[in-house]
Amino acid sequence: MAGHFGLNLEQLASRGYQHTQRISGEVHAIRDADGQPSFEGVLYPSRNNYPQASVALFDRAQVKVQVFADIDLVDHVAWPGFVEDYRVGVAPDPGPSGEEPAGELTG
Repeated sequence: MAGHFGLNLEQLASRGYQHTQRISGEVHAIRDADGQPSFEGVLYPSRNNYPQASVALFDRAQVKVQVFADIDLVDHVAWPGFVEDYRVGVAPDPGPSGEEPAGELTG
């Protein structure tokens, strides 16, 4: 894949996103024989959760995607393992800007 888009593997795997953003732009621009977009997004190997895949959808995919059920991330069955594996720290939600967090005493 890297060679197809004129990249070497170091560029493809770099933490700088200029190369992968260029590739996304090229894929976004690909049209079929009728001039219609050929792709709704890109599927790629996850850098942070390898060997799993990640997906990036283009805006035009919005009409084809529907959320059937949505849950808070902390309620997801895999959340505790993710937090442990990646040593994620989660701070409490401070609430709307300018308001005291609930339960705190003021002097």
